[in-house]
Amino acid sequence: MQKRYNKKASITVFLILLLLLSASFFFALLETARIRGLGTKADIVSDAALESVFAEYQKEIYENYGLSMLDCAYGSGNFAIENVEKRLQEKNLNNLKQSEKELYGINLTECKMTGYQLLTDDGGNVFRHLAARTAKREALVQEVDDFAEEIQQKESLEQENGTVEERLEEANKTIEEVEQAKNTENTEEKVGDISAQKPQEEVKNPIEDANQWKKSAVLSLVVRDESQLSNKAIALEHTLEHRQKETGNLPVQGAILEELWFVKYLETHMGSYRQISSNHALDYEWEYILNGESSDRDNLKETVKSLIMIREIANMGYLIQDQQKCIEAEELAVALMGWSMNPPVVDATKWGILAAWAYSESILDVRALLEGRRIAWIKNAEQWTTGINQTGEAVDGFAMAKDCENGWDYLKYLQFLICMKKDSAVNYRSMDIIEVNTNAMYGKSIQMDHMMTGCESRVSYEAEPLFWNMITIQRLGMETFQIDRCNQYTYF
Repeated sequence: MQKRYNKKASITVFLILLLLLSASFFFALLETARIRGLGTKADIVSDAALESVFAEYQKEIYENYGLSMLDCAYGSGNFAIENVEKRLQEKNLNNLKQSEKELYGINLTECKMTGYQLLTDDGGNVFRHLAARTAKREALVQEVDDFAEEIQQKESLEQENGTVEERLEEANKTIEEVEQAKNTENTEEKVGDISAQKPQEEVKNPIEDANQWKKSAVLSLVVRDESQLSNKAIALEHTLEHRQKETGNLPVQGAILEELWFVKYLETHMGSYRQISSNHALDYEWEYILNGESSDRDNLKETVKSLIMIREIANMGYLIQDQQKCIEAEELAVALMGWSMNPPVVDATKWGILAAWAYSESILDVRALLEGRRIAWIKNAEQWTTGINQTGEAVDGFAMAKDCENGWDYLKYLQFLICMKKDSAVNYRSMDIIEVNTNAMYGKSIQMDHMMTGCESRVSYEAEPLFWNMITIQRLGMETFQIDRCNQYTYF
């Protein structure tokens, strides 16, 4: 009988052990599934927190310029990456609060920014890329494609005009030598002294007119009423080019520059002499981006100089190709300097006349551009305005070049100049415009080098075992589960 009871007790113990093993296995499966759930929960919480942080973008800049960026100073003007880390921690804690009593309840242990990218990094190319992306959303693709084709054509013409520039430079030296010769009593005949003896008074020398125009204030040549020009100015010492900037520590992707889309962005959001943006710190914003001077007037002056220069090269290129006009220039050179019986002197005079002619036409071109007319890059005979004997009257009488149906307007020429000026200064000055306007309009103290566009973060969580605690066997020394998550976010 005793033996029989012992057998029953053995079976009971075996069943209990079997039940314990089965329960342990069952709870182990549950805990394993919970661990996977904890990982998913951590992914959801950390992603949501980071997205919530970047959802606090600078709204005034977004509303006015369409750009998304996070102010690391949060309006205080004091940059600190810890500000963003604190916000990320708050967002994580808020998300975790909602799930404290859940099966997957976890706790935050660490929250760090391991890398970040600022708008001004890589010479401002981060801003350029962001602006290009914004323009893609707003602009017509076909319009940009057409402009790209035009730019390529103009760049090829620029390369072809290398010899034109050289010839123009030589011709301008002749113009300078004429002026020097007028102020000296040296009568020795040489190529550089082509006006040692005065020609007949009735023959007017356009080279002398060109000398006078080059001495004049450039704005007085192209603007009818200078009193109507803007007198606005900004303090250059506070601009991005001239102050110490904050920098990020994430690499900037290469080969992302989309020049024409960037230019399209500027066209949409920046004002110019022809299209003034109201209530902005500067009226001539395109002109500031090109030149970086403190005042509207100085920026317009430098822009006019650049326009005259490129129009002078283009006009000289046309004159060289126009046989009839070359003959006219040669005839005038002979009339002026034929007395010298020196062919090199006559030839130098001819090229000086052509350069003066091109310069006078360029003045009329820029006047027309400032008045809203269009000027062809390379003109034809019908589009040419000045006659060789009327250059002085045309300039002094404030005539303007003919409107060209297939030509570029003032802004298109500025776009071309921007495309040719591929440097960080253009990026910084564009951001200056956004910065000073936003601060002035909304009473802010933001800085563009405080603006974050992307980051990497590391967030650590912990969770206590749940189903392990229901297992009576050894817990394998597992006190808590550690969960680390690395996340990335960018506005691009």
